[in-house]
Amino acid sequence: MKRPVGVTILALLLLLEGAALAVHAAVLMSHPDIGAGFTNAYMRHLFPSDRGDAGGMLIASLSGAAILLVLGGGMWFLQNWARWGLILMFGRRLVAVAEALWMSPSGVRKHLGDAFWLQTIVCGVIVLYLVQPDVQLAFGASKEYYDEYAPVESDSGECKPELKNPVARP
Repeated sequence: MKRPVGVTILALLLLLEGAALAVHAAVLMSHPDIGAGFTNAYMRHLFPSDRGDAGGMLIASLSGAAILLVLGGGMWFLQNWARWGLILMFGRRLVAVAEALWMSPSGVRKHLGDAFWLQTIVCGVIVLYLVQPDVQLAFGASKEYYDEYAPVESDSGECKPELKNPVARP
């Protein structure tokens, strides 16, 4: 089956972000004294750290780049484990938001900005997209499951001819 356009876009975005984190790791490896201060604004929302903690940011950048590049490659080649990895990664964020709302509904709006909510909505849309039947079929889900619920080809009331059974009936 052909790769859906949304899966192609997700794969390219994952590969692009993985490459950006790999470049970030290269900057930290080449200049650890300036690397943390230079790129800390980008990484602060991903990994809370001190300005001088270049070693921790290097490990976080390398692991994040590896995860994103592996998931992006898996999505590009329509691997079902990559689809489940994205569902779990984005679903974890949705569960964390639900937990924060349950623990302190009044404090959530005060401490989290509008960008957080936009990112959460995007994560929810991606999870809903990845569980669509046509996307699941592209990743190799069982077609028999969907054939059971597929619409009948002829709704005009015609009876379909029976399949001929090679075994003779008595």
